[in-house]
Amino acid sequence: MARAAFRLVFSLVVGTVAAMLFHEIPWFIKEVPGQTFVEPVSVSELALQLRVSSNDEDNLLADLIGAAREKLEVDTRRAFIARNFNLVMDQFPYWGQLDRQSIERTSQATGVFYGGGVFMRRCPVSAVTQIQYVDPSGTTKTLDPSEYSVDLVNEPIRIYPAYGLSWPITRWQNNAITITFTAGYSADSSKVPRLARQAIRLLATEWYWNREASAEDLSSYQTCVNALRWSGLPT
Repeated sequence: MARAAFRLVFSLVVGTVAAMLFHEIPWFIKEVPGQTFVEPVSVSELALQLRVSSNDEDNLLADLIGAAREKLEVDTRRAFIARNFNLVMDQFPYWGQLDRQSIERTSQATGVFYGGGVFMRRCPVSAVTQIQYVDPSGTTKTLDPSEYSVDLVNEPIRIYPAYGLSWPITRWQNNAITITFTAGYSADSSKVPRLARQAIRLLATEWYWNREASAEDLSSYQTCVNALRWSGLPT
């Protein structure tokens, strides 16, 4: 009886600790509004794909390109043209005396912000501009870049506290942390992978010729998506 009670208490303690360490932290990524950028595919390029010689539908083609790029970015979890984003979350991940490799394996297996690392679910990231947080008194502060380490090599990139440091304590509130970063291959559309540009053309072409609801055959588009999507975390 005592042994059974001990096992029950032990399992409850272990479960509670695991939930504290590896729970999913609420988060979302939002594009910074008001930015101007070129699309990966131009109207003239799509018109050539469609064999359309008239300029009468240029506005429609531009809308189709933008919509196709937006869908491709969602499907592949990438940004193609460089621009700024905000990652907003409620709290920093736990950072304790756990083995870092174990933390990363757990993070990748379960999918988002676990252990001590912030895994940025948008690729490719070229820079982390700033990390702001609301401290317990309600004051918004900016974390000094010397206090955290950014790994720009992996996909997705990882952000950890600098060696010997831990994440600061934040106020217990929604959206207490905002990480501003730049994602995308380049501001130059010619630097976007050709596979991505082809996927945008394929999807925009499908939408152009099938303007009403239809059973779309997008197997070629899906092939491009599968090749472009990074596989560090589950969909």
